[in-house]
Amino acid sequence: MENAADALKMAGAAALFVIAFTVAMTMFTRARQTTDAVLDNLRIDEFYSKVEPLDNNITREVGLETVIPTLYRYAQSDANIRIRILTSGGIEHQVFDQNLDKEVSDAASITEGAANDTPYYKELRRKYNKEGELAYLFQAPWRDQSDSNDTYKVERINAYIYGTEMQHMKEVSYNNSPKNGNSGLLAMVEAAKAANIDKKVLFQESYIEYNISGTVEKDEYDEEIVTRPPSTKIIITYKLIIKD
Repeated sequence: MENAADALKMAGAAALFVIAFTVAMTMFTRARQTTDAVLDNLRIDEFYSKVEPLDNNITREVGLETVIPTLYRYAQSDANIRIRILTSGGIEHQVFDQNLDKEVSDAASITEGAANDTPYYKELRRKYNKEGELAYLFQAPWRDQSDSNDTYKVERINAYIYGTEMQHMKEVSYNNSPKNGNSGLLAMVEAAKAANIDKKVLFQESYIEYNISGTVEKDEYDEEIVTRPPSTKIIITYKLIIKD
């Protein structure tokens, strides 16, 4: 009788083990499926460095380790961001803005004095399409290269940082080319360091965000209703500064 009882206990324990093992394997399988689903939906651009908004446009002092990652945000699909690099004198050294790239290219294709040559286009050509100026944008030739658009934008950032020419578009050069006296970001910083020995070379960062579109209407009860969500424009500016 005792043997029969022991056998039943062992059988029960084995059954419980099988049930517990089955439940555990099911949970691990579901967890793995959930993990795979999450990983499959991750976007690499979510891991680009992002600058958080600063209240009331408060500025802060940062180094190249902040400026360079921020420049690569220009290579994302977010066209509503503009990144400006200024010299210590406040002159625009370079600007990265996908919408501005297109507008400058459009302005360059219009004959001066033509009927569709607006004052805005004239100003764009003066500021961003004048050879020999720091902010020269080379008419943004990469904007029409839809198949490898992101690649070309990243190449432009690399060329600007290191003071070289683009690999696939040789006309875009930041290597002291005749078209552009700008030798790149690192060269500007090194020149500032050489001229200010024993001083710190930093950047003053400022952040502005504002609405550029959106529609708000009032209903029959005089309550405001957002019929078209607002779109924002973000401008991040880095100005070179020298500190003791």
